[in-house]
Amino acid sequence: MIKIEKVKHMIEIKPHSRPPGYVDVFHSNDQTYMAWYYKNFSKIFLPLLPDHIQIGLEYGLEGKPIHLILSEEPDDTIYEIDYYSISLLPSRLKKRLLKNHRILITEFMEMGMFNVDEHNMSIVEQLRNEYDVREIIEHDSGPMFALFTYNRVSEQFPNKEFLYEPKTLALVPARKPRDNRVKFLAKLYEQGLLEHCDWSLTYVEDPPDPKAIKYGNADFFKSPNVNASRFRMLKESKEEYLQKFYNDHKDILPKSFDMTNNLFSDTSLVAEDWFGNYTFKIALETQNYTDPRINQRYFVTEKTFKGFMLGLPTMVLGPIGVENTVSNMGFEFPNFEYDLLDGDKRIDKMISSLKQEHVVEELRELAERNFVKMWDKKFLIDLVVERFE
Repeated sequence: MIKIEKVKHMIEIKPHSRPPGYVDVFHSNDQTYMAWYYKNFSKIFLPLLPDHIQIGLEYGLEGKPIHLILSEEPDDTIYEIDYYSISLLPSRLKKRLLKNHRILITEFMEMGMFNVDEHNMSIVEQLRNEYDVREIIEHDSGPMFALFTYNRVSEQFPNKEFLYEPKTLALVPARKPRDNRVKFLAKLYEQGLLEHCDWSLTYVEDPPDPKAIKYGNADFFKSPNVNASRFRMLKESKEEYLQKFYNDHKDILPKSFDMTNNLFSDTSLVAEDWFGNYTFKIALETQNYTDPRINQRYFVTEKTFKGFMLGLPTMVLGPIGVENTVSNMGFEFPNFEYDLLDGDKRIDKMISSLKQEHVVEELRELAERNFVKMWDKKFLIDLVVERFE
């Protein structure tokens, strides 16, 4: 039996700022970070958990008071607590909690943003160094964005059937103008491929609006996270291919798709005409390199899993080995031999792969196998169950 209960918060913080844990996600806590990604989990996935895994079954979203936890004999219950809460616990309570109980800390929605203090030091590593610790289980996103993507896309389109009739080379969405994404789009343009792609780039040159963060959900266009003041490369680079891309497209930037674009959460939506209409989906992932400080962990987001759910063969711009990590979850990628590369070398190899001749029937069969798995709730919940077994 695996029993997970949440530790009741002793100190409240601003709504929508607290990182969610398994209890928050599976019970659809609408007050935690990026709640739109798991708003339907309590209906979709919670009933599918096997009987030997109980998540928040006894104390729910409120959680179990820490004084009650500490007053009882320790057992094998896993107590879930977020980084904020454990950092702010009085030392005497923290000491007893860590020494006697199994603790679970998660960071599904980001990578390393919450598990650091003001000095950019790992909170969990400090706990392990400073206290006598029975067990700290630390989970990153793992396969969770596969379930988050199912939550959002199935809400829009409940009963899609597989279709693969590509009319355009690639779907290349890029909201936040990270350097690697800008380089990829500029290289596509340099190689004459961008005109054969549907793409976006939310690169905003107007000053960011200080009021653009609305209830934990950034304004789609006014957030500092898409602003040229933060991402300077496109305008300041001396590389000729980037300059040409910028000069030839600056009048249409920020460029977004013709769909709902009001809040950051809208980036998780898809358009109906994306299903099966592209030879490839290019996932311009958030993580661009592996960081030895986080033990070669990979942060795979909806950008990758959307491609599977849309019925499109998917290529990932990310760190070395990221596609292999997703393959280990059961999904498949075209064998273009760029997954041992990162940075500019990976970009160049991916683009040369796009330019080659493709066997459409092989791509269709690969896309359908991924599509079937991404629309299978039991397959997805098993990916989560495997983390505990």
